[in-house]
Amino acid sequence: MRIETDFSYSAIAPFLVMAIVTYAIWHWLVPRSLRGLQVSFPRSKKQYEVHVVTETVEDVRALLGQPKMRFGVFIYIMAIAGALLFFFEWVFTQTGLKDHYDGVNLALAGIFVLIPGIASVVVSLGKQVLREKSDTKATLQDTRLTTHLLYIVLAIIWVGFNYAIFSFQIFDSMSMSSRRATFMFMVFLPAVIAYGRILGSSWLPLFQSNRLLSRGEPSDLHPQRPTLRRQFSAMVLTVTAGLMPFTALNALFSVIMINLNPEMFVHSAHVLSLPEYTPQASVMEEGGVLGFYAIELFSNIGERGVREPLVVATLLFLLLNVAIVGVAFVYEVAHILFLGLFKIAGKGGIQLADQRLLRADPVQQAKVLNFCFSGFAGQSMLLFVLAMITFWDSAFLPQGSECGVWEDNICVIMEKDLLEQFTWMLAAA
Repeated sequence: MRIETDFSYSAIAPFLVMAIVTYAIWHWLVPRSLRGLQVSFPRSKKQYEVHVVTETVEDVRALLGQPKMRFGVFIYIMAIAGALLFFFEWVFTQTGLKDHYDGVNLALAGIFVLIPGIASVVVSLGKQVLREKSDTKATLQDTRLTTHLLYIVLAIIWVGFNYAIFSFQIFDSMSMSSRRATFMFMVFLPAVIAYGRILGSSWLPLFQSNRLLSRGEPSDLHPQRPTLRRQFSAMVLTVTAGLMPFTALNALFSVIMINLNPEMFVHSAHVLSLPEYTPQASVMEEGGVLGFYAIELFSNIGERGVREPLVVATLLFLLLNVAIVGVAFVYEVAHILFLGLFKIAGKGGIQLADQRLLRADPVQQAKVLNFCFSGFAGQSMLLFVLAMITFWDSAFLPQGSECGVWEDNICVIMEKDLLEQFTWMLAAA
């Protein structure tokens, strides 16, 4: 599918649909997902005092309207809008409503996704390296402008450090695509680590909470009886979160085996003869070890109409597992950080505010929620978009002459192998 960079009226429809859906998500889904935020602090050994911060949708909207929430709200809406614009641009072309991609929409969507992605690196790196006084003890001292500037300086130093490292001759043996993909992954590593620290330290209560909700029962994180919609989403999250350790082990084992014996991941002649199969540069582009052997297993099914959907479903799950959890658990992480379960359920979490002050001070509440939006949304939406673009051998990614005037610039930098390797690195982390 080619890219047309000249403006045409066909670009308006996907943009309008994106705007409507984004508005609906922000004004309907977000407030209801953040209802019931609770704050707890210890009274004695194994006894905690719990207070509800947002009992109603109006309470949530009042919290989202705090001045401290402006950056997080802006980043979150931008990330959602960018991902949806990519999605609807693709939908309109695949359904025959358009015969090309509009460069205006693609450029706008790219900016909308890239800025939150960069913000997630800046915020997560700053929060993990620079500790504020209000992170660990009760204080009404506000975050100073110099702290925000230090976040930016720290991020610039981090990018420069990685650029210098990958300029060494030791990396000359790597292909340019692999080199760039690894560099981009290292730049986003602080966001990946923050994601792992928070979800890792609170994985068990998240899993147990969603398991109870999927049964129609209230949980510690959500004391109200769930609606049918909430039950369904909890069921999806329970399955996804339950399989996260297996997908993580799959990624780890795949990386180890690729370095020890890359020749072992060579498909049989039967797989290579399948009309729908396209050889990949790395087994990671097939979902690692699990994806590799899933392709081998399903290749024994003679009916292509059955075989191909099974392979697609398996690879989609392996690719989108982290993205789905990241997008959906933005709200769950907010519940975890407010309630302070990361102190009880595990180790290595990130504390953003004193629990007692968090109960009474809307500024501190906005600070925690702002981190959830700005630190998580960018990385999750970026991975979601990358997965959508590169899935099934990047069939939906314009290449060569299809790029139009972007052929010799943007498409040279953001080429197929680089995007695929970067996508699987983020998904595997």
